[in-house]
Amino acid sequence: MKPTRPFNVRPVLAAMAMLAVLAAAYAAAWRLPQPVAARPLASAEVAADTAAAPMSPAVQPVSPPAPAPELPPCPTHRLTSVPLDPSERQPLGLHHYVGTVDGQPATALLEWPTTLGGISGTFYLHRGGPTCTLDLAEAMPQGKRPARLVLQVGDPASAGGRSEWCLTGWPGAVLRGTWHDTTGNHPVLLRESYAGAVRANVQLLKLVGGQPYRPQYGAGECRWGSYKYAYLQFAGPWAVAPALRRSLGPPPAVVRRRVRAAFSHSYDEERLLTKFLLNDFNLLSYQVARHSTFVSDEHGDSWTESYLFDLTTGRRLTVASQLRPGYGPRLNRLIERHLLHDDQFDFINKDHRATWYEQDSTRQTSSQEAPPKANPQNEGDPSELSLTGSGLEMMYIGSDIFDPSSQEDYLRFGRSTYIIDISYRELRPLVRPGTPLARMLWARGLW
Repeated sequence: MKPTRPFNVRPVLAAMAMLAVLAAAYAAAWRLPQPVAARPLASAEVAADTAAAPMSPAVQPVSPPAPAPELPPCPTHRLTSVPLDPSERQPLGLHHYVGTVDGQPATALLEWPTTLGGISGTFYLHRGGPTCTLDLAEAMPQGKRPARLVLQVGDPASAGGRSEWCLTGWPGAVLRGTWHDTTGNHPVLLRESYAGAVRANVQLLKLVGGQPYRPQYGAGECRWGSYKYAYLQFAGPWAVAPALRRSLGPPPAVVRRRVRAAFSHSYDEERLLTKFLLNDFNLLSYQVARHSTFVSDEHGDSWTESYLFDLTTGRRLTVASQLRPGYGPRLNRLIERHLLHDDQFDFINKDHRATWYEQDSTRQTSSQEAPPKANPQNEGDPSELSLTGSGLEMMYIGSDIFDPSSQEDYLRFGRSTYIIDISYRELRPLVRPGTPLARMLWARGLW
């Protein structure tokens, strides 16, 4: 009998261990947490996630404000003439005196209100010299004409000091007195005369009304345009060329009709005769100041116009028509001489606080030795040159002829007006023979 072999328990133990491991794994799987179904986010959570402010359920959307009530239309006013208030310029009487000052032939142009008031004007010597201004040296007593009248003399060629006319009473048919200045006393004897001149008054017409406007800025109040129009009215029976009377001195009813036809309801406009330069030797020269402001936005502009008339024919002239053809280069040289040597331009030529502009297409700044060229007046454009009692006047705005070196200099010099006076002795070679200007120079002994 074979011996019995012992039972091997190792395979059994291994199988039992495997079963225990599987059972433990199965039990662990059942103990793991189960996935939770996604829930909708609250509105506050959405707002926080998107950086938007949470909306309270109690807050309602705000509606836009109701539009402002539309303003009623402005009433249209009939265009009417209105009386002037005391602050506006009163009618002026223009007076022409000829005679002698210090024994030399002279002319004085004086003007004063048709009602008693101030007096001003100019005078010049026929044979040469500057035009001097005349103004009241002191206020007059209200409503009274003084027994002795003192007029301050403004002489652009003088270095200063006392200069005044002391007249015996208010100017009448005769102007008599003494000119006191730093060189001594000079007799003044002039008589009122209108030979070769016109006797006229300056009237002022004011219109208001028409189509209304509401300004873009402000309280929205209604505004209407206005027009102040100064014009000449010839006084007395003095002979005036028919063409001149039609253009300058028609009856007031004709003036009102013309102004109404030219009136623009969109603007506040002024046309004022501000400066009479020459009323002598059958030539009339004066300047008009123009100002225009748009009623709706109050933007505007100002400028000056010059006018010249031949009193024998009544025809309107230009300064260019009185000069020889091709006068431009020679006139430029005269202007350059004044720009480089007149005392009023020392701040450029000596102090070097500005630089001359070269008036060409490039508008580049130039050296001190090359001042700007003149822009000669075109035919039919009377706005650049003017004839005065003593010569040719040219008017410049500083910023048009030189470049200020700083903002301070611009405010001081660039916005100022500069007047260049070229005497008739300088201008004579450029004057066209046979013209009214040539005839005046011949009569004054300057040809």
